[in-house]
Amino acid sequence: MKRMKVPIIIAVFLIMVGILAAIFALDHFNLISQSTRRTQDDERKWEQRVEEQKMDRQKQARKSIYAKLSDENSISMAIIGDNMGFQLGRRTIETGWMDRLQAYIDKIYKSEYAVYDYSYYDWDVFKCYYDFMRQKEEKYDLVFLFFGYNEMQTMSVKEFEYFYEALIRQIQDRCNYPEIMLVLESSLGEYNSYARVIRKLGKYYGYPVADTLAAFKRSPLTVEELTRDNIHPDDKGYQLYFNVISKLIDKGVAEEKEVTRSRPSDWCYEPTYPISEPRTISLGQMTQEGSHTWSYETKYHHVGVLYQAYEAKEGKFTVLLNGEPVKEINTERKLDVEKADIIRLNLQGRNMITIQIPKRYAESTKVDGLVLY
Repeated sequence: MKRMKVPIIIAVFLIMVGILAAIFALDHFNLISQSTRRTQDDERKWEQRVEEQKMDRQKQARKSIYAKLSDENSISMAIIGDNMGFQLGRRTIETGWMDRLQAYIDKIYKSEYAVYDYSYYDWDVFKCYYDFMRQKEEKYDLVFLFFGYNEMQTMSVKEFEYFYEALIRQIQDRCNYPEIMLVLESSLGEYNSYARVIRKLGKYYGYPVADTLAAFKRSPLTVEELTRDNIHPDDKGYQLYFNVISKLIDKGVAEEKEVTRSRPSDWCYEPTYPISEPRTISLGQMTQEGSHTWSYETKYHHVGVLYQAYEAKEGKFTVLLNGEPVKEINTERKLDVEKADIIRLNLQGRNMITIQIPKRYAESTKVDGLVLY
């Protein structure tokens, strides 16, 4: 019996050792498992924190101009357009519509601001589209569009609606969907077909329309008292521009207005040929057919011409399409300015574009070339 007790004791000892080893191993495994879970939890918490910070940055970037003003955040604004955007007619640097708006934003909303001005004397929507497409992409909170008056002299309603809408869509794409304020200019004088285009596009895309024409009509002052030349506002006229624009901004802040981050898939005016980046053809790249005649054959659908206009310097040239005169352009202006005028929209097949400068105007007329879309 004594001999049998030894193996039993050894066996029991070994079993006990095994059990203890298993317990220690299980404890060790549990410790490792807990450590792993803590590490994984820490990683998940870290990843969640990083994602939340990323979403916060994206949310901040997506904040509308109105939310930024409400929170006293800094904002950026851009002006694209013609003489009224350029504030031509103001007497001092404090009395234009944007000058007043900057002072107002600083006083009422305590927001820092940056203003980028892409407007100039005698520019129309075709020139501004061409100029805008040559600029680097920027993000703005608010973009003002000033068009209507010059286009009545330089293009048809169809051409106006085409390039106005194209500019809106390019601003959306290239500027991170800012708020766009369409200014219905007082210089239109009446609610004509150009004004209807502005109203229709504002409604279609959900952007505010600053109706300064209505403000002029409601004013007790006459047009002569509100303008320098019956067209360009004076200080009193720009006060009305400021009143209309600032009220729309105040309304957006009060209503906590959101800015659209999408757009209709279809164009409002259903263009035949979409447009994007322009191609330019210098006069030197065209075929010179005479001392004052140049031609270029193209399959592009939209054709415009680039030229320089000068103050008090008489100049003139004619553009021909397949041998037929389609546009005569006078290059004399009140200020020196680079110009781009549309010649034809929605051309089909091959077409010969010709530029003719009369001999008497050869020294005073500078044509840069063609712009093609």
